[in-house]
Amino acid sequence: MAQTGHHPDRGSGNGNVVFMNRFRNGRPLSPLHQAEAYWSALRREGDIPWRNEIDPRGLESVLRHVFILERTAPDQAQFRVAGQQVNNLAGVDLRRMPLAALFAARHRAAVGVLLRDVFAMPAVGDLILTAGGADDMDNPGGGTLEARMMLLPLRSDSGEIGRALGVLLSDQDMPATPRRFELLRAEARPVSGRSAEVLCGGIRRSEGQAPMPENASYLRLVPSHDSR
Repeated sequence: MAQTGHHPDRGSGNGNVVFMNRFRNGRPLSPLHQAEAYWSALRREGDIPWRNEIDPRGLESVLRHVFILERTAPDQAQFRVAGQQVNNLAGVDLRRMPLAALFAARHRAAVGVLLRDVFAMPAVGDLILTAGGADDMDNPGGGTLEARMMLLPLRSDSGEIGRALGVLLSDQDMPATPRRFELLRAEARPVSGRSAEVLCGGIRRSEGQAPMPENASYLRLVPSHDSR
């Protein structure tokens, strides 16, 4: 079972995910923390920030890792804008493309579950990603890449929580080939309340949570008592 209470980076030898502050190659995860700090500073009395409050100047040092999502369905979102490093990882201009396009097909249902929680709870989404390796048919010959993604909910002009500020950070600035990611771990951290992890394995819902979609039967949501 995945461990909680730290910042995620790599899985340990027994398959558990241990949160760290750096990638395995030593690259820091500070852009993720900077973006979350900026988002948190915009929260008035604990409310969710509005999309029109996001000023690129406030994210200037991490802008190439940043993107904005628009919710298009309860478990789907598309890119409105994406920084250069995010486009580099995809190998294409991501504007108007679904977030799911970044992921291998077998992981898209899990990403949809997380998106639903980010917008509906609302929650901060934290994802640990990988691409490449001998068994990865979606990234042949590209070498192994580690990445972290964070999704921070925003209010749209209508006042609904229908946007998200995202950050995608990898351990390589310019991978040899475009990537589709596998999801090692995803955590929804409610803006208030307890969190839940989306993991591979059977299916179990925390008390009070909505039923799983039928096509996500390989997921499991595990309550966490971490209050980060």
